[in-house]
Amino acid sequence: MRPVYLMDRVPRTGAEAEALRRRVESNPNYRGVLVNTAGTAAMVVANFRGDADPGAIAVAAQSIRSRFESASLRVHVVGAAVLRVREASALRRAVLAVLALAGWVSMAAIFFLGARGAVATAAAALLAGCWSALFSAGLGSAPWSFYAIPVAALLAAVFAQCDRLGARLQLLLCAAIALPLGALGLALPRPPSAFALAAAAGAVLASTAAALLPLRPAATQRALAHRRGAAIAAAVLIAALPGLAFERSSFGLLGYAARYSIGTAARDARALQRLFPPPSSLVIRAEGDPGFVAEPEVLRAFEGITLAASRDPAVERAMSLADVVKMVHQAFHDGVPEFFAIPDDRGLITRYLTLAYSPAFRRFVNRSLSRAAIWVYVRGDRPADLEKVLGRVRSQLHHQPIPRARVTLAGGDGATLLVTARGAWALAIGWAAAIAAASALLAFVSASGAGALALGGAIAAAVTGGALGWSGIPIDLVSLPAILGSGAAGAAFAAAIKVAQEPRLAALAAAFGAGAGGMLFVPHAAGRIAGAALLGTAAAGWLASPWWRDGARRLSPHLRAHSTPLN
Repeated sequence: MRPVYLMDRVPRTGAEAEALRRRVESNPNYRGVLVNTAGTAAMVVANFRGDADPGAIAVAAQSIRSRFESASLRVHVVGAAVLRVREASALRRAVLAVLALAGWVSMAAIFFLGARGAVATAAAALLAGCWSALFSAGLGSAPWSFYAIPVAALLAAVFAQCDRLGARLQLLLCAAIALPLGALGLALPRPPSAFALAAAAGAVLASTAAALLPLRPAATQRALAHRRGAAIAAAVLIAALPGLAFERSSFGLLGYAARYSIGTAARDARALQRLFPPPSSLVIRAEGDPGFVAEPEVLRAFEGITLAASRDPAVERAMSLADVVKMVHQAFHDGVPEFFAIPDDRGLITRYLTLAYSPAFRRFVNRSLSRAAIWVYVRGDRPADLEKVLGRVRSQLHHQPIPRARVTLAGGDGATLLVTARGAWALAIGWAAAIAAASALLAFVSASGAGALALGGAIAAAVTGGALGWSGIPIDLVSLPAILGSGAAGAAFAAAIKVAQEPRLAALAAAFGAGAGGMLFVPHAAGRIAGAALLGTAAAGWLASPWWRDGARRLSPHLRAHSTPLN
């Protein structure tokens, strides 16, 4: 045997460069992995020890960029260590953007609520948000628990605007939200349970913050002058809901970096996504007695798994120790294609694995030949594709079990994505059940507002999800809590408006909508998520406010003639 380098030296002539290109394009382990399929980009991969200093790695990586980047060569640096580093200029721009958005929302609140109403709303939201942050930190499940902080702030803004609810109805509304969410938090596994528990506590803290504030906003009739709210609400619903058809889920780590990082870190992550779309790996582990992987029937079972997985169109490639043994067997027979097969001699396989064992083999088998890994790479990070491929693997294992082996399904980042997606799905279902339970509880104790609570929650979540779909932001662990939080706040908003018939609450809906209108056009994904959540909450308020009913009455004489039975 002799080592053969893919590139033993940098090509100096066009012929040498063309020979290197042919070697790369003929090997699936290089094409699309180290060199992109278009041949316009190459990847350099560096692995570091676990005790390496991330800050030093990031500084060194940035120095590579500044050293080699030129007018004809773009250099992108991506990695966990690099993503932790934020450029000071990018942070300053982000702070300025946040301040500009806060100013926009404040101006909208002052216009619709008046200065006193805006101050009361902001004070309640800030107090509830601070309390909720302290409670969420105590749960120790960041970032899940911290996603409930905006929910508490929105609920406090709603409660602070309404005097006519009264202590009893406000307590009832708070209990209708907090109790089902608390039960959901106890039923779900961690970490999704942390979001539900923090949201339940946030509802209590929001009600407390609003009740303790001595400042009460003066009544305003400004909202009643803007009776085009019905047309605005209809336009928002018609425009936002079709966006649900474009919504998808994405829980991959690189996707988070591309969407939520700032500065060059975000640009580099997006470049890697575009040039080298990372697959999601599923790892099937087989364990047995030392040397068991050298059995021909064991390797054939490995081969059956990779062949079954490869038949799925979502699978990019699948490899196991069987492929390695076939390559070594062919190499020992001068590359004759007929020898690319699994030998029938166990002793020969053992000698191959002993002679050819190298650090690269550790990806497939350990030194004692007692544990082996099968790698399946699935394109993208769609949970449905991962579930389908894993189902193929299970079916293959049922028809052709691995002899004398304990099989573990599955490891890799794909398995992490599946666990995350299942937790998110359980949280969404539990949230819907909590809204239904809250409506039932409110209907049992008091008939007022039960239907508005259920409808408001559904509309708020649907509008938020549709707006995110139009914005191109997938459902992930940042956007999903925003959808659910908007639904909870929208449910309380609609129920409060229905019960109290308070004009200030209708004005608050207008302020939310105006704030959302500015935030939806923010380039950064986090700003658009916040705008979509505000838009969904505002839509729930618009539906329950007098704007909607007054506008509907004017739309048709038939509706005007039957307004009493409709109400």
